[in-house]
Amino acid sequence: DAAAVFSVLRVVPLPRRLSGLLEAESGFNDAPAVILVLLFSATPLHLEPLAIAGTMLYELAIGTVIGVGVGFLGAMTLRRIALPAAGLYPLATFGLGMVAFAAAGVAHA
Repeated sequence: DAAAVFSVLRVVPLPRRLSGLLEAESGFNDAPAVILVLLFSATPLHLEPLAIAGTMLYELAIGTVIGVGVGFLGAMTLRRIALPAAGLYPLATFGLGMVAFAAAGVAHA
């Protein structure tokens, strides 16, 4: 879990490269686990391994494309607009994350 890793890294001094690898690993392992849990809980157990791999690859690829696209467009938009208060930028960023999540859900990714 990313929160646990960040909490430990604040207390335990590790080399910069190792702490970077731990942070990356803690972020990358969640998506495949969620996909596998949803896939196995929603489908019959007689799925072909190739079908499972294809579904995982599709969901990871489409989810990445949607996330990067929403992030890129959102960053461009937030740079160009002037919100009335600085505290609204984190809220807008959170909203963009929700938009990306919803769009990926609509795409079944």
